[in-house]
Amino acid sequence: KTVAKVDMVNEKNKEPEIRTTAAGKNGEKKIEAAGKVTIVDTVSYFNLEVGKTYIMKGTLMNKATGKALTVGGKKVTAEKTFTAEDSAGSVTLDYAFDSYDLKGKTLVVYETLTDAKGAKLAEHRNKSDVSQQVTVLTPKLSTSAVGDADNSKSVTAEGDVTVTDYVRYTGLTAGQTYTLTGTLMDKSTKKAFVDADGNPVTATAELTAEAESGTATVTFTFNASSIKTGTKLIAFETLSTNGIEIADHKDINDIDQTVTVKAPVIGTTAVDAADG
Repeated sequence: KTVAKVDMVNEKNKEPEIRTTAAGKNGEKKIEAAGKVTIVDTVSYFNLEVGKTYIMKGTLMNKATGKALTVGGKKVTAEKTFTAEDSAGSVTLDYAFDSYDLKGKTLVVYETLTDAKGAKLAEHRNKSDVSQQVTVLTPKLSTSAVGDADNSKSVTAEGDVTVTDYVRYTGLTAGQTYTLTGTLMDKSTKKAFVDADGNPVTATAELTAEAESGTATVTFTFNASSIKTGTKLIAFETLSTNGIEIADHKDINDIDQTVTVKAPVIGTTAVDAADG
């Protein structure tokens, strides 16, 4: 009986502890740099007093700087008041913020447990703890444009022609739908190319990422009959999701994005009209 009583006293006198695991809404450790996102931090607690009220407070930190993350000039914080139903359990804190300008950054969640009066009881602040970290993806595009004749780097200045742009992407979220928007540019003017009918040549394609990296195609079809031979067309691409542009590839000097307009080629065979 004496031993049992001592064990109960030791259990009651243990200091409160907390541990945290941060992730995106679906448990992912990498989130998009695309508008409003949410990080969910599951905070496990131990050695609390049953029936007592506590406050869990958290702040998102920039791992690289070791300072509190600011979005729009404000810190990203969360707070929850709860009553312990058992000495051990968990609560979740949601951090909602705009990730558009946070490409490539690793975010770390710092948590503090206080009593109802604000006295600190426990904290978990370790910027090297991967369980507390979430990384913002950096979407990137690279492209390679070809003409419609055996994937050549040219198109012929006659009739309707097709330029196909093969787009390689990285830093996307698997299962998420995106929109690729392409524009053909005239290298000599550095402006949007206008076809023989006076229309800018653009194209769009929807893609659902199967993985963080992959490929997609954007196809431009236009009337090339009156285009000056030697004109260099460069495919510019932008990537967006939910109406927000998150990446682009626009390099007027990129030869991989360039297709050249060539003159039509004719060949003749002369025969005698009488005997062929």
